[in-house]
Amino acid sequence: MSEEKHGRGVEQAWQMLDLFASLDVGAFDLTTTDLAGCKCGFLRAMSLGRLRQWIPHLLDAAIQHQHNLIVRPKHGAVELVQLDDLSGAMLERLRAAAFLILATSVENHQAWIAVTEGGAGLARQLRQASGADPSASGASRVAGSVNFKRKYAPDFPWVRILASNAAPHRNRGRPRSSRFGGRTASDGAPPLAPQGVRTACKTMAQLRALSAKCTLRAGQ
Repeated sequence: MSEEKHGRGVEQAWQMLDLFASLDVGAFDLTTTDLAGCKCGFLRAMSLGRLRQWIPHLLDAAIQHQHNLIVRPKHGAVELVQLDDLSGAMLERLRAAAFLILATSVENHQAWIAVTEGGAGLARQLRQASGADPSASGASRVAGSVNFKRKYAPDFPWVRILASNAAPHRNRGRPRSSRFGGRTASDGAPPLAPQGVRTACKTMAQLRALSAKCTLRAGQ
């Protein structure tokens, strides 16, 4: 694992966290697991600023100990629908709707969709229609980290961002401290998402239409 690739890993992790933060996710539960999938550590409700600050160290430690880094976004302003273990064909159908698409291994992919209104039933319907893992828990491996599972040894795959649906926008007024507790571009730190990223959300009607589209094509 080269230093250059690890450096890109930090940037990927920051990008992933900032995408969630653009949806007003204010905290993340952080879990570490070992090669067997057993829990090694847990930190509840870490702020965005604190987690961003720790990411370089966390990635280093995870690689050193062959641990997995897993986050669960919390307290967002919209509902987040996680679609895991998607096939390549289904992934393409969902690409325009997802604000984040991850590759967790060579064959496994994951999409996240933000919904402005809805419910557990609608999310379950979309998982069924897309053939996604029905047991997805809303926790995800961190982009830029390594997927440490025994079946992948010795060539453990990196978790990568394949696509993100976010657009920059101009801030008004003076730079200010983030309400998530992190630093802003004004004091030299990478900018936090609420000041630099706008993530697309889907309405309930759009999600129903997407679910119907997935069901139709899955049956063809």
